[in-house]
Amino acid sequence: MGFLSPAFLIAGAALVVPLFLHLFHRQETERLAFPALRYLRRTEKEHARRIRLRQVILLLLRVAALALIVAAGARAFLTGPTSAHPPTALAIVLDNSGSSGLVLGDERVLDRLKAAALRSIANATDRDRIWVLRAGDPEDVALPSTPEQARSRVLGTEVSESATDLDAALDRAEALVGSSELDAKEIHLLSDLQASAFGEEPRTAAIPVRALQPDWDRPRNRGVGTVLVGGGLPPVTGQRTEVSAELLGPDAAQGDSVPVRLILSGRVAGATVAPLGATVVFPVSPLAPGVVEGHVEIDADALAADDRRYFAFRAGPPPRVEVRGPASPFLASAIDVLVESGRARFDPPAEVVFAVDGEGLESRRPGVTFVIVPSADPTRLGALNRRLGAAGLRWRYAPADDVGELPVAAPGLLQDLTDLRVRRRYALESSGSPLGVLASVGGAEPWIVTDEDEAGRVLLFGSPFDAESTNLVVGASLLPLLEWMVGRWSRADALPASIDVGQSLPLFEGIDAVADPTGRVVPIENGRAITQVAGLYSLLAGDSVVARVAANIATRESLLDPLPIDALRRHLGPGLEVAVDPDAWEARIFARRQGPEIWWPLLLAALLCLLLESWVAGSGLAASTRRSPVPSPTAR
Repeated sequence: MGFLSPAFLIAGAALVVPLFLHLFHRQETERLAFPALRYLRRTEKEHARRIRLRQVILLLLRVAALALIVAAGARAFLTGPTSAHPPTALAIVLDNSGSSGLVLGDERVLDRLKAAALRSIANATDRDRIWVLRAGDPEDVALPSTPEQARSRVLGTEVSESATDLDAALDRAEALVGSSELDAKEIHLLSDLQASAFGEEPRTAAIPVRALQPDWDRPRNRGVGTVLVGGGLPPVTGQRTEVSAELLGPDAAQGDSVPVRLILSGRVAGATVAPLGATVVFPVSPLAPGVVEGHVEIDADALAADDRRYFAFRAGPPPRVEVRGPASPFLASAIDVLVESGRARFDPPAEVVFAVDGEGLESRRPGVTFVIVPSADPTRLGALNRRLGAAGLRWRYAPADDVGELPVAAPGLLQDLTDLRVRRRYALESSGSPLGVLASVGGAEPWIVTDEDEAGRVLLFGSPFDAESTNLVVGASLLPLLEWMVGRWSRADALPASIDVGQSLPLFEGIDAVADPTGRVVPIENGRAITQVAGLYSLLAGDSVVARVAANIATRESLLDPLPIDALRRHLGPGLEVAVDPDAWEARIFARRQGPEIWWPLLLAALLCLLLESWVAGSGLAASTRRSPVPSPTAR
């Protein structure tokens, strides 16, 4: 039930009048113990219960009559699943991310979600304003539309193979609906509600959310996870390398196995059978210079998008390195080992310069990476900071008062540095926001950071390369870490072997167009090119292919487990309504439904209450007059 004139409900304050009269306005008379009337006390007690019951009935009838009159004046109306609703601002969050391509029976999850979206639109009217947000296309622009336009947009939605952030999609929907002048507002969340699509922090939604979470029988999914080429470093021509691939699946603990194949340049380069949850390593023969592309695949299942993972890389000569300044014996020896093993070379001009105390920073140029290594002598920090300032860099060194050994956290590095301990370091302080932190110590203190401008890129170490500062120089991490610096940062145009679908392609100067996996050429707009489907993208300069970049479905889209309903309610707040049956979806949506007005039945009921009140009051008066008269006292 609702009210078209809710302000009239203020008149409901009149309900206190009969309550006040009933409770406080009673006539109290003085009782006299008259001997001749004492025998009437027994009769009075017999009638007391009947009198109290009649008074309660009269009170209820009077209160009900007033309440019905007030409801009629407020123009009450009925609501129900088939009732009309007031003009509503509606946002439909349609999840077309990679996991919506899962096939259930003979249709995709997206097809079932689109059917629910069409039901929402079928219940809308031309007075509503509808936004259809494709959660799997965060760059897609949602415009206010009529039901017919929204229907066409839903029917034209396809799987994007990108990951989705449902919290961000709901924030967008809330901003769009909240900007509408319509009083009624709703958000319809149509998604498979993957737990991995929600953040950890609960939302505080101000607009009601209606979600559909059917009890679908989801098949157990398996897929190919992260693929690394050469351990994450660009392969060097003439040397053997390897391709490693992680296998994903919920049955990993049970040891279920799947066939795995490595395809390089269109040819099978390796095949094996491995258990789910394992990491498969394929050795690769020495490569010729140039771009190498391929993929790792398993047999297709219900979610085919994650059964193949593409990669592309450029095999080239070893990067050129140079050491400037008084390098420690450990650093000099480690670089010599890289050169002797063919992972680096000393041929000028250098692509990576190890600059002790910032030696040579004034000669920075684009395409060259400087690795700043501080001296063990803290008195030299002043000269180092002056060089950093003259080079226009934002980082500075300062003494640190840490005591003991500190562990290293390195989320920005591929190398495992969990066994590394730092005994002495310098504090790295930024003059701007502390971006570009690759490794930290003590929880949050930067230890390896990056900086970049038009003059080139710089890596800064927080500790000297000596045995007193860290156990790096005597452990197994030194050579892999230096190899990562030399290989990963040796080229300004170095490209990742793979990115997630939905991310922007890494572009550099000279690229003016992109060809998607189907060969369709897409011009670059506003300096960005967003990937939409998995496959190999070509970066073009005119008609020439400059580089190839692989895009794949995000690995978290392979995790199909939904967020439990209780956890979903806690995350989205008390305004959430969840329908677990698609057939009951229409009963959950458009909460503010308006049916026919019922003022005349309410007035009729009020009149009936008043008639009953008169009859009950009259019957009580008649009963009191039929009581026996009080006898007159007789003389003795």
